[in-house]
Amino acid sequence: MEPSLFQGDDKTAPLTGATQEGVAQKTESMIDTAIQEAGSLRDKTRDVVGKTKDMAARSTESVKKTSKGLVTNPGEYLKPVAEKAGWYWSNLPFVRWFTYTASIFSSVPIAIFVSWLAITGLIVFSIASIGFLISEGFFFLLGGAVFVPVVGFVLVAALGTGAFFSFAYYGLRAFKYVTNRVLTALGLLSKEVEVDSHGVYVGYKRGMGHVYDTR
Repeated sequence: MEPSLFQGDDKTAPLTGATQEGVAQKTESMIDTAIQEAGSLRDKTRDVVGKTKDMAARSTESVKKTSKGLVTNPGEYLKPVAEKAGWYWSNLPFVRWFTYTASIFSSVPIAIFVSWLAITGLIVFSIASIGFLISEGFFFLLGGAVFVPVVGFVLVAALGTGAFFSFAYYGLRAFKYVTNRVLTALGLLSKEVEVDSHGVYVGYKRGMGHVYDTR
């Protein structure tokens, strides 16, 4: 009968019953330790998150208070500085003479620097203006190449349409005038013919010895 995995001598049975029990106990101990460490780590993480939230809330509140004070009462922060500067100005002649001398000697460099900025700014503005004019002129010509033919076509079409309707209008008036003249002439001619025929008829009756009233 062959020895099993947990039976037999020491060479053929690597694990005995006692060894198996020891391994199981060690495994359970390791699992318990891992669970405890995981719980401890979770608690520590929770504490760190809570402390971080508290620090962020306190920092936010501090920033709000500081910024609110700066915005609402800026004069309170500037007043001590102004008072200190006034005290130095009044009690220390050196400060006044230094300020006057520095202002006098620095006025010329400041004027030169400002003039330099103005001249260079004018040059840059001129160059930019020239570039703008060139670019705008190019786009103006590009748009005009399309705009001028379109406008020319529209003007020619409008001129032709206006001439056509003007010719039709005056032609209709001329036709109406000629028609009225012709109808008037025909009316007068028919009236003269009627009068002449009536006179002939009256004369004929008179020749026959009958007198008619020609009214």
